Amino acid sequence: MNFLKGFETPYFNGAWFRFSGDRMQFRQEIQTYLQKELGDPSGKLSVTETGPHWEGVNSLFLSYSHTEGAGILIYSRSFELGVDLESTTREVRDSPLKIAERYFHETEVNLLRTLERKPDELRKHFLELWLKKEAYGKLTRKGLKDSIHAEVSRLTGVIFEETPVTPMGFRAYSARLIQPSDIRA
Repeated sequence: MNFLKGFETPYFNGAWFRFSGDRMQFRQEIQTYLQKELGDPSGKLSVTETGPHWEGVNSLFLSYSHTEGAGILIYSRSFELGVDLESTTREVRDSPLKIAERYFHETEVNLLRTLERKPDELRKHFLELWLKKEAYGKLTRKGLKDSIHAEVSRLTGVIFEETPVTPMGFRAYSARLIQPSDIRA
């Protein structure tokens, strides 16, 4: 198994894996990991057009992502979740600004334009927006198509958090729906 490290937050548990590039193998590793962690040896990971689902004795919300060399799984019995992961060194054909101009909300494009002379900052902020949009798309089960054009700061009812203990060279963000316990008086 390519399991690297598990982690817990107040809202979900998670695990990091090495990703070899084989999606089916990665799904099998997630299934094996969850069977062991949940004490559910007959549980099964299924993936449909609405995303991944756990079929077993335990009711579970889950999301996973993978990129060059790493994969992440997050899961919870209480909170609906989405997660996205990217390599910080991943090369893309177009510049981040050109991608943003094509897909992002106008407000986000304008913010990124202010960073045009600071390529490292531009890349960092672009990546953060992209990760949040992907995580939101997985949370809502609508996919990237319906989340990429929306302005992240105006997505209501959702909390974005950078995931803990992220391996060096990667960034990941989770998205979860706001709960009453998140609202402070």
